[in-house]
Amino acid sequence: MPIRDAAATSPWSNVVKTALYSAIVPTLLTIGIPAAVLRLEHGAVAMPPDEWRWIALILIIPGAFLYAWCAWSFVRFGHGTPNPADPPCALVARGPYRFVRNPMYVSVLAVILGEAVLFPSAWLWRYAVGSMVFVQILVLAWEERSMRRRFGADYDRYCGSVPRWFPRPSSAKTSETGH
Repeated sequence: MPIRDAAATSPWSNVVKTALYSAIVPTLLTIGIPAAVLRLEHGAVAMPPDEWRWIALILIIPGAFLYAWCAWSFVRFGHGTPNPADPPCALVARGPYRFVRNPMYVSVLAVILGEAVLFPSAWLWRYAVGSMVFVQILVLAWEERSMRRRFGADYDRYCGSVPRWFPRPSSAKTSETGH
């Protein structure tokens, strides 16, 4: 049940549109807003002890790579982009989408949480928690209904075999069947 003809959009066009979208939206969410929050806080932001920096990097670096993998999966397997105005034509159940249904949100939230650990700031923690709540509401109220309308029974099967947020050992095996 594609919403547009995949052949009508070239793969390179999707790569360019994905790069442009990714340079704006996730960058704003993970760099722009946190930088503004830190700049608005009075006083210098203290750096955490070294062990906390490692925890931050363990969240930030894989989060950034996970986002790139998600975006590439949208282009490669979905013949679309991460932009909600230009979504994939096909249900993407490969790549990181084998493990959880919302890895792109997980990736962005991991980076934001990593920044909250790296730059101890009450406002940055509020932004991280608020982002998590917003994403949960967005996914439940809009995205899952939209996906169900677009992909029907295929999406229902996918939801039955792949968890929303946290991977389980069986989700990759189940989803390799194409659902």
